[in-house]
Amino acid sequence: MGINERIFIRKIAEMGLKAKISTWNRILVSDVQWAASCGNVIIHLSVPASELQIKRKLNKERKWVLDNMLRCIDLARIKGHEVTIGLEDASRAEFNFISEIADAACKNDVSMIRYADTVGVLYRKKISEDIKKLKEIVNCDIGIHTHNDLGMAVANAIAAAQAGAAFVDVYYRLSPALAEHVNHSPLLASLVRLLLLPVLILSVVVLFSIAVMLMVLLFFAGLVAFVWVRRSRASS
Repeated sequence: MGINERIFIRKIAEMGLKAKISTWNRILVSDVQWAASCGNVIIHLSVPASELQIKRKLNKERKWVLDNMLRCIDLARIKGHEVTIGLEDASRAEFNFISEIADAACKNDVSMIRYADTVGVLYRKKISEDIKKLKEIVNCDIGIHTHNDLGMAVANAIAAAQAGAAFVDVYYRLSPALAEHVNHSPLLASLVRLLLLPVLILSVVVLFSIAVMLMVLLFFAGLVAFVWVRRSRASS
């Protein structure tokens, strides 16, 4: 979180809006300290829940996740902030670990657990079952965060709300869903750029050809006009 972001967040928090302002943070003490400097805000902690996130992305273990989460919750609570957590990539995580995270968080006065379908692979039955099971485990509010990669964001959000989710938010973008994940992989992004190079070259050639054709047409139109004017003057 840079200095400009902190200034903007603090100004928003001081506007006296009816809405509560929340900052999104990693489970790092430094993130919590920066967020706490933004004024009266909710500190939201994004907690990696799947093995793909924990081991492949962060190269960490589950114990590291739990320890860091609890450390950040304690710090945020000491500084007087309401705390919520997000179960990052929960739709691809083992439910036993999801329940372990949620139980530990709620026992430390977290006000809301947000189940995140980070890569948009959920379907209605799965999200409905998971939300119902979470509600049986924890005594805090449940939230849902859906993505539209497979066109199911709204349907999944509705299913979660029907299953008891108190808070719902949907990530919906007009560009192809694959574009977001391409940007997460430098190798894949480079490959896509390479594959798109012939299309780019062809587009440039087509645009150049059109420009040349317009110039030729304008030249002949000008030439015809010039000849017509000369003949008109000669005949008069």
